[in-house]
Amino acid sequence: MGLLAIEQGLKPSAWVSMPKILGDRGLTSAINARLINVTPTPKDKQIQPASLDVKIGEVRVYDYEAQIRTNQQMAKLDLRDIILDRDIPTTEFAKVYPDESSVPIKIPSGAFAEIFLHEDLQFDTNDYSLEADLRSSRGRLGLTLQSKSIQVENGRRYLQILNHNPNDIILYGQSRFAQVFFYPKHNNIPNDGHIIVDPIEVKRISEQICDTNKIKTYGHYILFSVGDHIFKTNKIGTIDTKNMPNKNELYTKYDTSSPVVCQPDDAIIVQLTPKLKLPPNIGVKLLNNIPLSQISGSFDASALWGIIEGSTANAGWVDPGYNGNITGHPFYFKGETILKKGDTVGVGLIYQYNNPVLRPYGSEFLDSHYQNTTGEVSKN
Repeated sequence: MGLLAIEQGLKPSAWVSMPKILGDRGLTSAINARLINVTPTPKDKQIQPASLDVKIGEVRVYDYEAQIRTNQQMAKLDLRDIILDRDIPTTEFAKVYPDESSVPIKIPSGAFAEIFLHEDLQFDTNDYSLEADLRSSRGRLGLTLQSKSIQVENGRRYLQILNHNPNDIILYGQSRFAQVFFYPKHNNIPNDGHIIVDPIEVKRISEQICDTNKIKTYGHYILFSVGDHIFKTNKIGTIDTKNMPNKNELYTKYDTSSPVVCQPDDAIIVQLTPKLKLPPNIGVKLLNNIPLSQISGSFDASALWGIIEGSTANAGWVDPGYNGNITGHPFYFKGETILKKGDTVGVGLIYQYNNPVLRPYGSEFLDSHYQNTTGEVSKN
């Protein structure tokens, strides 16, 4: 695995300046001061410890046939038209769902979708940059963001996702599906926290928030390993997110004390260790790669191929106040891959807030369903 090369002696280059971030205090203040305008006004549960939950608006779905026909149409275009984005038929073959409450939206297995935000977000782009991640309940389904950047079309923001699940998935209009993070761009804009970039400080905090003294760090990254079990998603036909099947029907659980063989088309969820116990002023964000600009020295490029392609565990954001094991999802493999307990597969950054967040994970009104979990895939 690519991360083994890191454990075997690669040295990090000089650590670059990392972004600041708004927590619930700063986000609420910015909205109240109209530095960030959200329309319609977000409901209370949409303000998370470190992000804003956004809902599904209009959706364009490209199933396998639509993807082929779109690619064929694109191949006929003049290169100048593509570069200048003139009359590109990006929606001609898509199935379009309106921005309506509770409308069922079917995303077939292998389909690509463009999900527009129900909310209109307005702010000075000189003040903030945005990043998105799927809510953990959606990430566990094998839905994957093609990019954490939010795309813009005619003033409307949207996210690009791929359904890596072997089953079709039904989502519903105006349901919460993603988190948006706000990063202040300069010191004149109030901020709540920042990434810890001092390797010594990362090691110290890691020892406080993890349940074991066998902490693995690399520079300012904390490393996560395969835990006691892996889940593989069964092919059952369709997953209706309003009527979720029992986890024993949807998943097969594997004990990692013996090696588990994973194929490229497997949709897997991995319990990660160490277990976390985050205070209300610390958050952790798992990445799907390590930026190559932060790797130096001689190394075997083939050993890092998995990191380059983003095949590490991507659990997204772990909120301040969270207690339990986290799960890594999804993984992408170029070929048959063997995973076993202790394999390093996750890379995380530690965020520290100037003050404890107002609504840490586990707060009753946030519907924090996975508090104290042992790395399970669902509540049932």
